[in-house]
Amino acid sequence: MKLLAILCLLFSNLLFAQKSKHIGFLMDDLYSERWKKDSAEFALNVRRLGHRITIRVCESDTALQHKQANELMDLGVSILVIVPEDGKSSSVIVQDAHKRNVTVIAYDRLILNADLDYYISFDAFEIGKLQAQFIVDSLKGKGNVILLNGPVSDQNANLFREGQLNVLKPFVESGKIKILHDIRVLDWVILAATMEINEFLLTTKEPVNAVIAATDELAEGALEAFLFSKPKERLLVTGQNADPLGLDRIRNGTQGMTIFKNVEELAKRAAILATDMALKKDIASTSSIYNGKKQVPFQKLVPVVITQKNINSVF
Repeated sequence: MKLLAILCLLFSNLLFAQKSKHIGFLMDDLYSERWKKDSAEFALNVRRLGHRITIRVCESDTALQHKQANELMDLGVSILVIVPEDGKSSSVIVQDAHKRNVTVIAYDRLILNADLDYYISFDAFEIGKLQAQFIVDSLKGKGNVILLNGPVSDQNANLFREGQLNVLKPFVESGKIKILHDIRVLDWVILAATMEINEFLLTTKEPVNAVIAATDELAEGALEAFLFSKPKERLLVTGQNADPLGLDRIRNGTQGMTIFKNVEELAKRAAILATDMALKKDIASTSSIYNGKKQVPFQKLVPVVITQKNINSVF
């Protein structure tokens, strides 16, 4: 009986080892609390599902991310889940992965012009629309605005801007809303936003009614610039990610809104998606997004607008 029990245990362990997969997670950076949360939640959920995970962070270095992708494939990962540092150049990673029969999922940022296997994120175009609509409604369809978005290399930043312009277009064409400046910072950091806004304020005498800032960090940068250059000017500012400081600003009235993206839910769904694909399960998709090469299956999560009216019921 003891021998039979030992054999059963060994067989069970063998089956578990065969089913357990190695998932690789490539991240751009861990500067913000947002990405630290993504990393921790994704890893936690992969392990809960009985699989292994190895994480690499490239610190916004495109060449390093490509190198890390090859390192993870050398370690034998079944799936690469990528937060691309550069949505265009990351197409090379997809090509290299497919040559080695490794599946690639883009996490929260789309990889362009590649035979990408799957994309999971929030609807970035819709987020941009929500931000702009808040400003249009608050200004009653009339005023001067600044657009403040992230780097061109980040496809999400491009989609945020496209969504914002989609809402603003009829008001701009009618002359009711004027876009004073259309800023693309090189990185998603407060200092970059502060410097860009400060530089613009030194060159204009026109009043600024609102800044459509893509994230809470960029919103903070914009507010710091106005506090320094135009401390008496009342400013409407949007944001995204529902960072603690952003939520504090909404409560005290210095920031108008933010977009809440349930990162725990995103990471959980991404972990399930990655492990199911590693196990060769059939994956259903009700949505897709064109990345310049193909319609990529897209698991789309819904963003939530947070203002003073609903902040206490959500947080």
